[in-house]
Amino acid sequence: TLTGVDGSTVAALEEGGVVIPKLFRRLVEFHGNPGRDLADFNHWLATDKPEQIVDLDDNTNFTHLDNLVEVTGDQVRLTRPAHRLVIISAKGRQGR
Repeated sequence: TLTGVDGSTVAALEEGGVVIPKLFRRLVEFHGNPGRDLADFNHWLATDKPEQIVDLDDNTNFTHLDNLVEVTGDQVRLTRPAHRLVIISAKGRQGR
């Protein structure tokens, strides 16, 4: 995912390479509304899916997935290695 995958369509994602499950699911959900521009993906993540993440190399603060995803044209990539990220489940935070 550090090198990027074609995130332009769900079909491209399914054929194009390896991506962490959380990012794959978010891209599929994003493409569920036809006509969306991939350039708006980070904004959508920030406003509709603000999931907390801990970067194990910088664990002083929580961050969000939109801060770790870069979109360039049709390419979507993580800016940090997936094995260094801990995604905090929104389900686990309910009722706290």
